[in-house]
Amino acid sequence: MMFTRKVRWIWGLFALLGSTLAQAQTPARSGSVFRPDDFPSLGDWDLTSGDVTIDTDALTITDVTGTGSLGVSESGQTDVAAFCFDSISLTGGSVTITGSRPLALLS
Repeated sequence: MMFTRKVRWIWGLFALLGSTLAQAQTPARSGSVFRPDDFPSLGDWDLTSGDVTIDTDALTITDVTGTGSLGVSESGQTDVAAFCFDSISLTGGSVTITGSRPLALLS
């Protein structure tokens, strides 16, 4: 009886781990916000002055060429505006965020 319980517990653990790994390896609709390599890079973002607006609905940043990508939260339930850069340096200016989606800045 004890052996059966151990086997069931270990099998349950493997099933749980397998499910978690399958979810982590399954790509989201347009990438996973937790894997920056799934998104095209917008280059370097160096903001030293001025006003910038990030629109999470339009997937745009006013001083950046190109658009962000639509990612999906880890749960798969929430669309996320993802902007991927080679580097980010925000040393001055101001950033205003608009739109209904959560924001992920990746570098």
